[in-house]
Amino acid sequence: MFFNFKNHGKIIMTNNVAYVGSANYSDESRHNIEFGFISRNQDYIKFLKNEMTKEIEELSTPYFEYDYLPLLLEVKMHLSNLFALKEELFNQVYSYYDDLDGEGYFYNDTEDRLRQITIDNIIKEINECTKYFDTICDVAYKLTDDDNVLDELNEYYENLEILEKQFEDISCNEKLFELVCFDSTERANSILQEEYSAEAYDEYLDGYAQIAMDKAHEEFQDLCQETREELDSMIKTIQDYLVLYKESLEEFEDLEFRKVSENIDNT
Repeated sequence: MFFNFKNHGKIIMTNNVAYVGSANYSDESRHNIEFGFISRNQDYIKFLKNEMTKEIEELSTPYFEYDYLPLLLEVKMHLSNLFALKEELFNQVYSYYDDLDGEGYFYNDTEDRLRQITIDNIIKEINECTKYFDTICDVAYKLTDDDNVLDELNEYYENLEILEKQFEDISCNEKLFELVCFDSTERANSILQEEYSAEAYDEYLDGYAQIAMDKAHEEFQDLCQETREELDSMIKTIQDYLVLYKESLEEFEDLEFRKVSENIDNT
């Protein structure tokens, strides 16, 4: 946001259309003789964005001496993404039930729903969030000389890094990788060909196909049980990360992260 009390021109635009003129959004301007025009010319809109607005900014005074609100908004957007990914992972690991016995969640060992893309996206978002918190720590040094606050924020950062590494380490588990790659239908076909190709023909095919499916399902269940602890730990690690990050942001937001420039006098 910038201030320039000598400017009365208006530029209002999107990527597709632009208005340039002098009218204010006011009743007075509605009754005045004002001039302006609307353009949908892409070259002209790019000129306004890349040249004209930058020139106006250079002739204007920033409203804030510093403003870290955009940084906070960016951080919270990534945290929101991470929360959604945690829910996505949870719904791959657990299934919801609602019946005569009540409602709740049970561990999923019947459907191969776990996806590597979900885990990869979680790692990516955690990495982004941790990098942003490093920036927050740098900003804090500009906002306060309180060593206790700075030390606390640095401790938060170190603990966030620990949780990030913990999640990455769990995600590298060999059995977990097998579970992610497991395809029940593909495994059943493989068992059918490897173990029953000689017997599974004509009227016996359906029977041996069912046997192969049962064996594939047993392998899948075994994998699910072997990796349950890791999967629960992954979900808990993300939850701990989100809780810790929220606490740390509250600490940062107690600082004055926006300061109006002393050169602005709009009294």
